[in-house]
Amino acid sequence: MDSKAYFEKVMQDFNQFRNSLSLRKYCTDEGVDYHWLIKYKKEYLKQ
Repeated sequence: MDSKAYFEKVMQDFNQFRNSLSLRKYCTDEGVDYHWLIKYKKEYLKQ
């Protein structure tokens, strides 16, 4: 899975299942690298 598709899936799942969790807490619970996600989010929004 490429980075863009993975990023979109993580963000979609977060928005759907967050239950008032912060993005950092959601990443910790799901085993997603929070720092990579934030870095990629900044690059993704530039496009």
